[in-house]
Amino acid sequence: MLLKASYVNGVYTDELPTESKYFGYVKCFDNSGNEIDSLGFVTWENNKWNVKVTDISSSGTCNVYFIDPPAHWLDAESGTLLKAIKDNNTVENVKTRPAKQINKPDEAILSGTFDDYGTSYYFRGNVQNNYLIFAGKCWKIVRIDGNGNIRLWLWNDANSCTANSVPSSAFNEKSDNNAYIGYMYGDINSNVISNATGTGLHDNINDSTILTNLKTWYDDTFNTSDNENPNKYTDLLADVIWCNDKRIHSGTGLGTTTTTYLFYVINSSSLSLKCPDFGVSKDVSRFTAYKNTDENNAKGNGKLRTVIDETTPTEFKYYKIGLLTAQEVIYAGAKSGTDNSNYYLKSGSDWWTMTPINTSSNQACSTVIRHSTRPNSGFYVKYSYQMHPSIALIPTVQVTYNTGGTDAPGTVNNPYVVSVN
Repeated sequence: MLLKASYVNGVYTDELPTESKYFGYVKCFDNSGNEIDSLGFVTWENNKWNVKVTDISSSGTCNVYFIDPPAHWLDAESGTLLKAIKDNNTVENVKTRPAKQINKPDEAILSGTFDDYGTSYYFRGNVQNNYLIFAGKCWKIVRIDGNGNIRLWLWNDANSCTANSVPSSAFNEKSDNNAYIGYMYGDINSNVISNATGTGLHDNINDSTILTNLKTWYDDTFNTSDNENPNKYTDLLADVIWCNDKRIHSGTGLGTTTTTYLFYVINSSSLSLKCPDFGVSKDVSRFTAYKNTDENNAKGNGKLRTVIDETTPTEFKYYKIGLLTAQEVIYAGAKSGTDNSNYYLKSGSDWWTMTPINTSSNQACSTVIRHSTRPNSGFYVKYSYQMHPSIALIPTVQVTYNTGGTDAPGTVNNPYVVSVN
């Protein structure tokens, strides 16, 4: 292997950096400049960076890249969840290639890739120390966004991490139209995917069944009778992008036309935590509670809201909630068509992601994660499967946990517990 170049935050450098703060990774290329399969390890040892490449598929050259960690990671404040994750985990390179392989049974790591906000640190594999109690529920920590927000996945709809029980829902009550792959969907009679007036087939006009049920669950969970602090839960929630990637791979995406969406052909080179623009309105896939357009907030569509009173239609209640994407599940250790009993998103039953996959036989399908732990196609959106609500916490959230017991911090019997005033 010939190490050809080194880059720090995209800038070429003649030497490897002399600071340990970065996350480093390797990409290798053939003589024509095409990326080739390889597995690289970039480690900080004895006050210097060491680079090693293994399992390379053909001859070529490799570059090493160094990128900044998520925001607030380096200066995470004592007592915060972010500091606890930092103190109790080591950020390292994956041992297996996401989308090409499931994780190894002994692979339980925090690793890095890009998302809409910068560098995301994500858990992968047989992770045992990412349990958290918040709002009387048990969650699993999935990843840290590039802006320092911390994404969670509901593990148990009760105040215990020793059980796995969550609600169930159809994704949409109907499935006889491409529109119904949407977290929200548009005019089912429209002959365009998206238009400037926001009334296309895949524009966001109507709540899906699962979004309706998530809003109800949100209200039941986060509404409180504490008159002195009615927002004590919701003030700790971050407004992040929930990605319902409606991009089309083949077909028109209209009516009952046979259509495949981009996840249908996902592979290791196209796998990404970034949510793409799509459609005339450019934000049909990127769901947030508040509308934002600046770079740091990554252009969310502001559709996760409900009018409080029809007589004052400009006043809204906002919902900072979504589902995991199939891409996030793959980064966590899954692979389409391959069983995996050794990763932390294994649930007791089949469950919905937010990722559409295809419409065939006049039926819209979204991606379900099998209880045998693989993403699968062919699940009509009108069927009912587990619904695992997903939320994000702000970087300054405080937590407590037992530091002197036999159970490590963040494990099932010693979960992080969010401090709520």
